[in-house]
Amino acid sequence: MLTLERILTPVDFSERSTAAAEHAVALARRFHAQVIFAHVMPPLPYEYAAFEGGYHMAALRPSEEERKKFLAQQLDKLVDRVFPDPAVEKLILSGDPARRIEEVIREKNVGLVVMPTHGYGPFRRFVLGSVTTKVLHDVSCPVFTGAHVEEIAPYAARPYRHIACAVDLSDHSQKVLCWAAQFAAAYEAKLSVIHSIQGIDVHGAYEEFFTPEMHRLLLENAREDVEKLLEKLLIQGNVVIESGYPERVIPAFAGDENVDVLVIGRSADHGLLGRLRTHAYSLIRMAPCPVISV
Repeated sequence: MLTLERILTPVDFSERSTAAAEHAVALARRFHAQVIFAHVMPPLPYEYAAFEGGYHMAALRPSEEERKKFLAQQLDKLVDRVFPDPAVEKLILSGDPARRIEEVIREKNVGLVVMPTHGYGPFRRFVLGSVTTKVLHDVSCPVFTGAHVEEIAPYAARPYRHIACAVDLSDHSQKVLCWAAQFAAAYEAKLSVIHSIQGIDVHGAYEEFFTPEMHRLLLENAREDVEKLLEKLLIQGNVVIESGYPERVIPAFAGDENVDVLVIGRSADHGLLGRLRTHAYSLIRMAPCPVISV
C-alpha cells in the first residue's frame, strides 16, 4: 500500500505553479498527506548591491525581511484559495531555488514533489525549467510534473482513472512498476504497462535486418518478459508492447488511451547524465498528461 506522509509543492505564483499546487492538494486528500507549500527567493542580482552615480542601488530595493513579509502574504492567499487546512506548512526561503528545495525534501522526509515544467508555447517540448531539471536530477523521491499540468482538469473534476507505467526492463523497472501499481490501486484505476522496443524499423532503412517475422518474435519476447515481471511482482495490468522510440510511442499511447498519469523511471542511470535519463527528459516534455518519475 502506497503511503505519502508529506507532499511538497514549490510555488512561484504563476498559473503553472498554482495548477501544480491544485494537483498536490488532490493527491494529499487521497493519501491523507500533509502539504508543504514553499517559495524560494533567489538572491538579488549583483548590480542591485553596487554603487553607481553616488547611489547605493540596494537602498532602492526592499529589504529581505520586507520581501519575505510580502511573499508570505501572497503565499497565504494562494493556500487559502487552494487548500485552507490548518495542517498546511508554508515556507518562505531564500537562496538557490533548486538547492533549497532539495534541502526541504531531505529535512522534511518528503515522499512526493509536485511541480510544473517551465517551457512555454512551441518551445515547451524542447526545454524544462532549470529548477525543475535540477530537482529531477538530484532528488531521490518521486516527482510529479509535466508540461501540460495547467491544462489538465483538477482531480475534483476528473479523477485519475487510467494510470500507465513505462518500463525499460532494467533492474529499476521493478521499483517503478511497484510504485505505479500501488498508485493505481489507491485510485482504483486501470493500470497499463507499456514497453517500447527502440530502433526497429520494419519498413525503413533497417528493413533488411528486421523482417516481419523477426519483428513479431521481438514483440512476443518483450511481451513475455513484461508478463514475467508482472507475475513476479504479483501485479495485474494491461500489457502494451510497441516498436519505436519511447519518446514517440509512449506519449502517443497516453494520448490515444486517455491516460491520466504516466509513471516512468528516472534513477536507473547514474552515469554522466545523472538521474534524469534521456528518455525520461523527453517523456516529461512530450507526454499529454502529468508524469510521475520514480
